[in-house]
Amino acid sequence: MISNDAELVVLPLITITEQPENNTTSTDINAKFTIVATTTDSRYDINYYWTIDDVIQSNSNSATFTTSSSQTGEKKVKGYAFSDITSINEGKSITTRVIAASNEVTWTIGPPRSIIRFEGFTPTGGYKSVDANLDDGDFTLDNTVFDSTYNIVTYYVREKNLDLTMYIDGAPGGSKTFRGVVGEPGGEGGKSTVTLSHTQNIEHTVLGTTNNSAVFIYRGSNLLMVAGQGGQGGVNAPRTGGAGGGVNIAGESIPNSPAGALISSGGLSLSGIFGSTVSNPTLQSGDTQATSPNGGRTISCTKGQYWTSLGISPCSDNSTDKIKFRINDGTEVTLSDSIIRGFKPGYTLTTTEGLGDETSGNGGRGATGGTGAFTSFQSGAGGSGYTDGTANIVKTELGGVPVGENAKIKFSLVPPPPPAVKGTVTHAFNNSNNTTSYLNFTDAIINAQVINPNAPDQRFGQGSNLKYYIITMNNDYSNISVNVDQYYTAAGGYDPRLRPTKIQNLGNRKWGVWFNKGNGYNTYARNWSVTGL
Repeated sequence: MISNDAELVVLPLITITEQPENNTTSTDINAKFTIVATTTDSRYDINYYWTIDDVIQSNSNSATFTTSSSQTGEKKVKGYAFSDITSINEGKSITTRVIAASNEVTWTIGPPRSIIRFEGFTPTGGYKSVDANLDDGDFTLDNTVFDSTYNIVTYYVREKNLDLTMYIDGAPGGSKTFRGVVGEPGGEGGKSTVTLSHTQNIEHTVLGTTNNSAVFIYRGSNLLMVAGQGGQGGVNAPRTGGAGGGVNIAGESIPNSPAGALISSGGLSLSGIFGSTVSNPTLQSGDTQATSPNGGRTISCTKGQYWTSLGISPCSDNSTDKIKFRINDGTEVTLSDSIIRGFKPGYTLTTTEGLGDETSGNGGRGATGGTGAFTSFQSGAGGSGYTDGTANIVKTELGGVPVGENAKIKFSLVPPPPPAVKGTVTHAFNNSNNTTSYLNFTDAIINAQVINPNAPDQRFGQGSNLKYYIITMNNDYSNISVNVDQYYTAAGGYDPRLRPTKIQNLGNRKWGVWFNKGNGYNTYARNWSVTGL
């Protein structure tokens, strides 16, 4: 007797080789979880699904799971990798699921934080991201965060709008080397402190920190500001290179080598000039190249061909929707975040430095580049800074970043203004019907109440049964002072002897305030102020 044929199927083994990690976000901000899985039988595809608090999530068939929540709290997240194996047994099709589960991780959703996400891109689409939480302290962007393999660094505030202080250092110039002889030191880089408001999910871009040159900062495609680079020191030159200009400062000239000139605020255009250090640049319409040893001039907005070929103007955002970053040829960097983007890589025209000869220093890079040395054995001039007027310039200077330092930006939260210690009350009262027409309070006074409006005016009245106010202050002051700002009662009568006659601490930041008219009668006051002590 011969049995039916049977199919022997050896089930593969699926292994999670990289586990997801705990994640913290604020409400309505995407959290990303990733697993890596392998199988012992590559004939079978690996599929995925994810659970949150043991509930399978729809549209989660990917090794990377992205989700958000509108509610604060903690959730448990788990990833699963599986293959469905179909075999035939006695003529029947049977499907067996082989599955592997990841570790369970915690997703914490809290209030918005002061997160800046930095994204670095290589020319071929390589990607790296770094998050900085300014609630934990300042963060410095330099070439130790993204090295020279990353030609573009973008950043955006991730969870809420932020006002930031930015300490910007353009790079100092280097030294020319000729026949083994190292030239004089380069000039100092331009140094500036600015404050800039950042809107959530709006792309900003920094050029110059990874290649240690002048620092260019863009919002979308628009150039906001530049801190210039110092000029290069020449071999046996009589002096060092010229200093670079800080934001809105011209570079420093060297004898026979003019510095990068200052462009007026917002004065750049879409027509630029490549510096004479560039070999055979591909020029767009309206652009030129400087002749040696002259420096060039940058452009107001980036003009990468991929985006402009789609009919998008250079200074416009690349989309009205949130999109991922695309490199020069238009290839999307799938790991990048979806935000409002405008930077158009591939044509920024930032190489503006002038060319010196084999013994002389090049000029410094900047909004306008410094001139390379006209004659042998001379140093180059400094590159200029620039502003389009968007940022608030707190401090800026010619030079300030010495040799040995690198181009960098330190980001810091702008401290909130100190709480007001003074507030005002404005009160209009109708004596005929004992009603308030209006009652306004400002600044350090966060509430004001009219007490006993029906009480009669009485001589030297300071009792709790008479007309008075209860104000609530913004802080728990040990004392307050009260001043009459206009000598009118709340009912409109002029009285130069109107004065506060009693101030009583009622606890919980509340104070009682009584006023008397010149003849001693209790009343309300039209305009008065309070200062916390």
